[in-house]
Amino acid sequence: MSRSMVFRAAFAAIAAIGAGQEALAEAGETASATIVATAEVLAPISLAHDGNASLSFGSIVLNGIGGTVNVNVAGGHGTTGSVLLIGARLPTRDSFIVTGEPRRTFTIMTANGVLGQNGGMAYTTLLGALTGTLDASGRASFLVGGELKIESHQPPGRYAGSYRVTVTYN
Repeated sequence: MSRSMVFRAAFAAIAAIGAGQEALAEAGETASATIVATAEVLAPISLAHDGNASLSFGSIVLNGIGGTVNVNVAGGHGTTGSVLLIGARLPTRDSFIVTGEPRRTFTIMTANGVLGQNGGMAYTTLLGALTGTLDASGRASFLVGGELKIESHQPPGRYAGSYRVTVTYN
């Protein structure tokens, strides 16, 4: 066989192989799968202030150097320094109600605050827990306490302020 005939035969064989592969690819050599997609729509989480309680540091008398008033989430309170609590208005903790998707967990965050204007008296909020779980009916509650710092030069008067509470699904 001549050299040119060998080349022609080899070229014809390669062309036939290529045509066969092209025919396979055109025949749809593919694979597929069906995958399930999902979504879950939850009841919105909401937060309400329990009208039976509000964070209060009570009625305070300063006798010198200043100090703190502490309100814990268990319901107790105390003072440090020269702070004296008087009268029927004693410190109280705050109370909140959360509603949402039953049995879901959530995170609780509080911000610190200031009572009064122009610096006033700074306070720190205190939580008994940083998370909670909604019960089978989609309800939960939590308490907030705090610690108020009172400087010795604090003028007499009524002081008020606010703080932010945020709940978020986990």
